[in-house]
Amino acid sequence: ALDPRPATPDRVPTGRGYFLAPFTADLAGMDLGGLPVADLDPVFHLALHMGNTAWRGAKTGPVDRGRCGVIFGNIALPTEKMNALAREALGPALGLEFDGSTRTNPLNRHATGLPAALVARGLGFGRGGFALDAACASSLDAVKLACDDLLAGRADALIAGGLSRPDCLYTQMGFAQLRALSATGRCAPFDAAADGLVVGEGGCAFVLKRLADAEAHGDAILGVIAGVGLSNDVDGNLLLPASEGQLRAMRAAYARAGWRAADVGLIECHATGTPVGDAIEFESLRQLWAGDRGTAVIGCVKSTVGHLLTGAGSAGLAKVLLAIRDRTLPPTANFTRPSPNMAYSDGPFRVLQKAEPWESAGPRRAAVSAFGFGGINAHVLVEEYMGPVSQPFVSIQSGWNADGAAPLAVIGLAARSGAPIESLQVPLTKFRIPPKELAEMLPQQTLMLQIAAAAADDVQSKPADGLSTGVFIGLVLDPNTTNFHLRWAAGEIDEALKDQVHPPLTANRTMGALGSVAASRIARFFAAGGPSFAVCDEEAGGLRALTLAANALRNGEIDRAIVGAVDFAADPRAGGTEDGAAAIVLKRLADAERDGDRVYALVQDITAEVGEPAERPACGAATGLLEVVEACRDLEAERYELPDGRPAFWIHDRVDGPRRLAVDASNGGGFGLRVVLEEAPG
Repeated sequence: ALDPRPATPDRVPTGRGYFLAPFTADLAGMDLGGLPVADLDPVFHLALHMGNTAWRGAKTGPVDRGRCGVIFGNIALPTEKMNALAREALGPALGLEFDGSTRTNPLNRHATGLPAALVARGLGFGRGGFALDAACASSLDAVKLACDDLLAGRADALIAGGLSRPDCLYTQMGFAQLRALSATGRCAPFDAAADGLVVGEGGCAFVLKRLADAEAHGDAILGVIAGVGLSNDVDGNLLLPASEGQLRAMRAAYARAGWRAADVGLIECHATGTPVGDAIEFESLRQLWAGDRGTAVIGCVKSTVGHLLTGAGSAGLAKVLLAIRDRTLPPTANFTRPSPNMAYSDGPFRVLQKAEPWESAGPRRAAVSAFGFGGINAHVLVEEYMGPVSQPFVSIQSGWNADGAAPLAVIGLAARSGAPIESLQVPLTKFRIPPKELAEMLPQQTLMLQIAAAAADDVQSKPADGLSTGVFIGLVLDPNTTNFHLRWAAGEIDEALKDQVHPPLTANRTMGALGSVAASRIARFFAAGGPSFAVCDEEAGGLRALTLAANALRNGEIDRAIVGAVDFAADPRAGGTEDGAAAIVLKRLADAERDGDRVYALVQDITAEVGEPAERPACGAATGLLEVVEACRDLEAERYELPDGRPAFWIHDRVDGPRRLAVDASNGGGFGLRVVLEEAPG
């Protein structure tokens, strides 16, 4: 596959990467109930190993495991085992042979969300586990969501972090097509000779507790999270980052912590080694520090371990925690001379070539950035633990059913399903996406964008301020991402056969296949500046997205949420029977009443349940949210005319109070969610 020419179809300029060597996962103490771990893709082994070893490193005896869970960043891209499933399902019709005596375990189709759920299952956690794909910001987004649950009292300990272990041929080809891959195979952030990123594999998990609990349990506290900021770019494009969005995330973190920029002595940058992206990030830091005196060391662990994609932020956070522990400012590999694209001279920032002692009069403080494709931004502030005087960021409003919790209103909705959906028609002018780019997007992105826009069009009030809007999309790996493996496999048999199987991977098709971009396209269309990402909880994905959106609204983090779910489950590689997508628009009820919105229903309660692993429902990850849309329509209709016979699914009738409907969804790990919807007042 090697070819030095840039962006050549089916070719890469280098075979170098930071690839994970084969290893045996440490499963000691885990109860996986006879799960055939040996049949699962390496991404499952990586998640189980990370989660288990992290948990054993903490003081877990005093912790109620029923109040624990797992949140991982994990990329929605094809794995080797998913590609094998595709070859078994479609290969014979394409002339691709395989050994029919050995069939791939179908659990491998759930390689995005299920690994986190199995970690929770193996450790006996009652709150389950899920993943999110916020591109390169995923790990830090996971840490933020874990902090929210801990401070709201919804959990007592959480394992959070991120990992990445997709099929390396896909990532190598994709980044080559995006012209982001280093042709020299050398990652050199901020250096004049930098020529791109080098893909890495791996990840890191952290056990998080409230500070008071960690102190009481006698944990070795590696650091205290002082503030986290999330944002989504509203400027730039899907590929090019924007300082405006990066600065909003950073400033939000500093405001939460009560710090000045110059309080930080070490900044772990996102810095992938791409000259344009690194220069934009450097300029964002200069603007953040404008008017502040002091200096800080900047650098990036990607020069040492590569770009771990959804695991990148966890690698950066691990580096910072170790630097604090060792009281050492670490160097950045491959840095010789600063890039001419940066205003480096006489500035407040230094990139080290050798380690230095980290001297500090108070607690050592550091920052970690992660900025992903689609403009997804995360910034975490961490300080050295110096005893009880160290101050974590303030508690947020407690969770569901708390006194004073604001009711949430469903003010817009849309859905589509079919067995299967055979075609999609998209107006070229509506979404401002170039026709060629639109044609090369996978249907997952196209359908979800259409349904989200239809739900927003269903809202009666004027559009809300985009900066206060968040986007939360439940999805699974689109089986069409494996089309490229089938193309490459066909090319091994006959070069002329490739184009009959599928067109080549291009820059548009790379972006059009990323799960996180399904959320980012919606965020761009609505200029949404709040948290925007894909949620991967397999069959419970839609309801999990609704849960996270509801928490963000109740925290006051956003004022409007667009919640969606999509799954092409009728594909023979997916294991379902119907395709579908659904979307709702949520606001706090008081805001909806103020703005004159039609209210379909109220989100009254969300609870987690533990049970046996569920069968894959008809519409996969979209099933739960499709049922939410149907229930909202039923509740809104029932407000005006009572039926002759009272339906059996009512939890309460008018005699007892407002009518309510419950919607359930559970994933293959045995963890489920129940959403209770209530008839709107008035």
